[in-house]
Amino acid sequence: MAMRPCGKCLENNWKFEKNDNLIIATCIMCGNEIQFEPTKRKTEYIDGMDCPKCTGIIHLKESPFNKKKLNKPYYYNAYYKCDKCEAMFMSDKFKIINKDFKICA
Repeated sequence: MAMRPCGKCLENNWKFEKNDNLIIATCIMCGNEIQFEPTKRKTEYIDGMDCPKCTGIIHLKESPFNKKKLNKPYYYNAYYKCDKCEAMFMSDKFKIINKDFKICA
């Protein structure tokens, strides 16, 4: 993350904390605090759109179900795959959260 120098001491030496949906940046030199919301850059993928990594086209692919997916906290039942570079792109609309998943120690 690129931060600007502190407005009080003009140093660029920050400590970051995440609190709920806010990020709190504290200047280590003078203690000045700045609060801001994190920004997420999410791309919405569509079947047939241009690949973000190359000049190919991405297509929707169904993911076959197997029992190994039940041992994970979440899995995807579909994804987008480029026909040229074969890069895979996951979308949250295909994400399945396994509510019965338990961490075994």
